[in-house]
Amino acid sequence: MKRSKQKLIYLFFCIAALFIGTACSKDNDDDSPYAEDRFDRALYYKYPNAMHVEWKEISTYQVAERLVNGYKKEVWFDVSTHWVMTVTQIDPTELPNRIIKAIAEGEFSSWHIGQVDLLEFSGRDRVYVLRMRSGGTDLHLYYGPQGELFKITDDTADDYWPGMAI
Repeated sequence: MKRSKQKLIYLFFCIAALFIGTACSKDNDDDSPYAEDRFDRALYYKYPNAMHVEWKEISTYQVAERLVNGYKKEVWFDVSTHWVMTVTQIDPTELPNRIIKAIAEGEFSSWHIGQVDLLEFSGRDRVYVLRMRSGGTDLHLYYGPQGELFKITDDTADDYWPGMAI
């Protein structure tokens, strides 16, 4: 009888330990800035107000998709958790005045501005990518912060990379 009581107590402690261990496990779905993962820490260091974070791996990069202060952003980190690039969707009304003026005075003044992506790179100037449409033609116009148009593509894909040639 004493032996079966010891087994019962032992079984009780094993089950209790199982529940306690499960309750203390790390939950990666937490939107808390206190997440333990090293990429989460790097993200919250750069953007402390990040919410609803989803991670994906693209090539050798870890990319966080999330909302920060109402903006949809993609934040790219290299394998060493160094920030390398952020892509932010902005409203066309938020473009710098120099870019608005360049469009109004240029050959694309009659075109419709669709989505605007702000590309920020580590160690490089910002780039504004405007999706423009006229009739059935779609173009991407790449502007620098001073209003200089330096690249036009007919590529409609969102293929931005940290080392892309712009």
